[in-house]
Amino acid sequence: MSRNIKGMRTPPSNYPWPIDWELVHMTAYLPVKLAELSYRDQEAAIGYLRDWGAKKKEVPQLWDEVTAALAMYTKAP
Repeated sequence: MSRNIKGMRTPPSNYPWPIDWELVHMTAYLPVKLAELSYRDQEAAIGYLRDWGAKKKEVPQLWDEVTAALAMYTKAP
């Protein structure tokens, strides 16, 4: 998983176990991205939310799909 997530802070490195900080960030901000998408495409946002709730898709896959869907709406003409 090598994503460059904008605004992600460098976490402290003194934890005794490995933590996937990208996954933590994605899980925390996926609801924000879904809310943003819901203003542009309600059906798609609900579909992604249902997939997430039913555990049909993993968070990294949902993150990629939701951010790609948002990119279609935020591209300059």
